[in-house]
Amino acid sequence: MRYCPGCGAMVSDESNYCEYCGADVRKPPVKKEPEPQRDPGTDERIQKNPPPPTDRVSLKKVSPALMGLFALLTFYIYLPVWLLLRRKTFDEMAPDMKIHAALPWLLLGVTVLSAVIRSDSDLLNLSATGFHRETWAGYLFFASLILSTLLTFQLRRILRSYAARKDPSPYAANLVARSVLWSVLLQFIYIQHSVNLLIESGLVKRGN
Repeated sequence: MRYCPGCGAMVSDESNYCEYCGADVRKPPVKKEPEPQRDPGTDERIQKNPPPPTDRVSLKKVSPALMGLFALLTFYIYLPVWLLLRRKTFDEMAPDMKIHAALPWLLLGVTVLSAVIRSDSDLLNLSATGFHRETWAGYLFFASLILSTLLTFQLRRILRSYAARKDPSPYAANLVARSVLWSVLLQFIYIQHSVNLLIESGLVKRGN
């Protein structure tokens, strides 16, 4: 039941007119507000080019080829130095996966010692002690290889975790450092390649 807007008499819900005064008691039609027109390409553009996150870290963009050249010219000493210069930034990218502070320094020490032993110079006067240069060079090489591999896979996890948190779509997280094989073969060089991808996607600011 409802009331007539004209005389206030009670009328049934099925009635269109008041039986007492003849007033129209039908409910006025509800006008729908027209929906604003949207550009059909807007959502696609937003999805392809999402706004960059505000709390991005900053890393330098380095050519992997140039990085490999520096590594060869410095007997691979450049690679642990590269990590030492960026360790704090990597720690900021994933605070729950921080790199142990001693590991990059240990890798640097092993790499430097390996380079000294493999060189022709007798800087440590090892020839006089019957030192087996090739044997120890092999030991140190494998030690540095194990250390750099462990650090590479930790960096790989850090980058993938960071990309998954910063990118609203799974594109970057699936693209960054996705190859286990290249992680083993190129190690820090492949990590720098992944950093370059994050810089190009806007998830990491390009440092000077």
